[in-house]
Amino acid sequence: MRGAKDPTKAFRRSGRAGRRAGCLCTQRVIDRIRRNTAAITWALAWFIGMAACGALGVLLLRAIGFAGVRRRSTS
Repeated sequence: MRGAKDPTKAFRRSGRAGRRAGCLCTQRVIDRIRRNTAAITWALAWFIGMAACGALGVLLLRAIGFAGVRRRSTS
């Protein structure tokens, strides 16, 4: 492939330029991991929050005597 950049080329360089390019490449990977971790954590917190709100809503409806909420069987 003509003109394609090799992502590992930065690690093969020698001297200060190679170290700087290697650090930039590593920082990009760290930033990507940080973004992905934040997105996954946000989605998990959203799901847990929605489940908790739904459960609390059912409990409150049952507490006021709403007829449409089934009781759990205690067998």
